[in-house]
Amino acid sequence: MLHWMWGAWGTTALMLVFGSMVLVPIILTIHWLVTTGVRGEKADEPLEILKRRYTRGELSREEYEVQRQDLRA
Repeated sequence: MLHWMWGAWGTTALMLVFGSMVLVPIILTIHWLVTTGVRGEKADEPLEILKRRYTRGELSREEYEVQRQDLRA
């Protein structure tokens, strides 16, 4: 048979365990959403996208320079 004080300590321990089982996944999910973003990846900077398009040959040098100046303005 359990000692009469075990009831209070046991209840407190169970509350902490089950409370942690609920709160820890919620906190980890929020942290994951904040750090990775909702889409799962960070949005590329427009200048980086422009550089990649120029590197792939999608833009001429003149188009690249004009768009780069627009982005920096």
